[in-house]
Amino acid sequence: MKKVIRLAAILFLALTLSACGSQASPDNQPTISEIPPEPSPSPIVEPEPEATPEPVEVSGPGSSVMADSMTINIVKNGALELFPSQMLGYALTEVIADLAWETFEDGDKNFVVAKGTALYNERLASVYIQYLVDIPSEAFEIHAFKINDEEQGYDTYASLIFAAFEDNIISIVRDGEIRGYSGNFGAALYTIYDYIEWEGFLSTDGNVYVNADCYYQYEGTVYNEFIQFMVDLYDETFDFGGYWIDDEEADFDDFMELVELAYE
Repeated sequence: MKKVIRLAAILFLALTLSACGSQASPDNQPTISEIPPEPSPSPIVEPEPEATPEPVEVSGPGSSVMADSMTINIVKNGALELFPSQMLGYALTEVIADLAWETFEDGDKNFVVAKGTALYNERLASVYIQYLVDIPSEAFEIHAFKINDEEQGYDTYASLIFAAFEDNIISIVRDGEIRGYSGNFGAALYTIYDYIEWEGFLSTDGNVYVNADCYYQYEGTVYNEFIQFMVDLYDETFDFGGYWIDDEEADFDDFMELVELAYE
């Protein structure tokens, strides 16, 4: 299921991406939020025509890739600092269809390209991500990012990354523990609610949030409660952010009553 890529204002943008060594859109395609184009992080380096190998199809989770090389695997099988447990290549398949990989050299520099298609402004668009790779240290960093051959800024790239890793963000809350209580928090909530729609995203205020849109039925009537959590990706912890009952804002004490009921 492809994720919706949200507009985001990011301090995370300049992070170096290091290798670890060895809501869905209506038509089930990824969607990128529109933002005004900004200067690319660095000028895009174009490979020499003969440096790009012919693609070969391989099995994988909904993607096609170039015949893998050591350089490609540093990026594809590597991980980001904020999401060390998930391979970047696998995560990108959540937001980019027909994902393919290439590698080329420019002088003494090595580059890896990930490209495919996504929905942008409700239209199918080409996505091109270029990484600069340091082979000795097996590290890499974003070098350039294009949509429909137009250079984009770090914020659009970061929006894509956070959408790709949405499941990891949600898992911190859904599969974590709330302070003072033992056991899976999401499982506890499901003892109260019949259905929960989870959403994880980076907000324009620079904070990471997880929303739980909860529904239950009582005497034939469906009720809705909405809970928001603020997530710390580094510590993998979360705090109460807000609680609404049928669109009426509740307070922290109301939320704690809910928690106690869930853990009974």
